[in-house]
Amino acid sequence: PRKVFEFARKLGLRGLTGEPPEAQLDIVEKLAKEYDIQFCIHNHRHDPQQPNYRNWEPAYVLSLVKNRDRRIGACVDTGHLARSGLKPTDAIKTLGNRVLSVHLKDPKDPSPDAADQPYGQGVADIKGVLAELKRVGFKGHLAVEDENTTDHLLDDVKQCIEFVRVEGDKLVGGKRKKN
Repeated sequence: PRKVFEFARKLGLRGLTGEPPEAQLDIVEKLAKEYDIQFCIHNHRHDPQQPNYRNWEPAYVLSLVKNRDRRIGACVDTGHLARSGLKPTDAIKTLGNRVLSVHLKDPKDPSPDAADQPYGQGVADIKGVLAELKRVGFKGHLAVEDENTTDHLLDDVKQCIEFVRVEGDKLVGGKRKKN
């Protein structure tokens, strides 16, 4: 893990995201402090074929990070949460200020293979997610994600970015700096 943190520091990264075994969290926390780099535990969807995988459970991830350094937190993937039958807004409520990063996706339905949609057209309640992130004081990294390979992917991503801009402006009362 040290080489990864060294590389991250050389690149000037704010944080790293991964899924280390629980037994390695002490060393990850030590390195996060030493290098002053955040480390976010990522969630993938619930898979009944992998009963030992628990990162899809927000309460479990909170149990891993709540008593650790403030640089250790969660990377919430809204698509994987929705595909696990969970409400991403509830996950953010559970994790609170330990949400340090977000992978924003809006799947069409909660099935494991559901295609991502432009924000606001799926089941992840992206508008509610943005409001909940504001409520918990989120100041982290937000990634616009779409796992589809289509001829209109670029247009879908543009729609997603515009959705975040419009809804974000509403949440801050139109005070976003214009670029």
